Amino acid sequence: MQNLDQLRAAYSWEKVTKTKTAPKINFQEYTVLLKKLPALIATNGLGQAMAFLAGKAGADSRGEDGSVHGTVLAQVGEWLYREEAPYRGPYAGHDDPRLLQAIAVCDVLTYRRAHAEAMAIVNYLRTFAAALNDKEQS
Repeated sequence: MQNLDQLRAAYSWEKVTKTKTAPKINFQEYTVLLKKLPALIATNGLGQAMAFLAGKAGADSRGEDGSVHGTVLAQVGEWLYREEAPYRGPYAGHDDPRLLQAIAVCDVLTYRRAHAEAMAIVNYLRTFAAALNDKEQS
């Protein structure tokens, strides 16, 4: 059985490698955004950081149309809503599938857990993206 860090790493590796091969995504821009996102979350909070991504993504909040901001928002949101055992995300089973709404109405303990999980998953995404980006430029 994998521990939580291994699950985060496996999820992040899958998402970053898929994003790297996506034809509509500017991988360099994706990497730069992931480098800045931990500071944005730490400074402004999870809700404000996700609202920033949603605002920049516009109608592409699922990351399906090549928006880097939408892609990152979808990847973080998917992790926070994760239902599979042994790890259930802080918003697993939440009635509202919209991440910003879930952040706005949750209790303090759920918010803190979501904040910590978002920081952890973003750090893995950032590390793998930077590694693949550096490999590409070598």
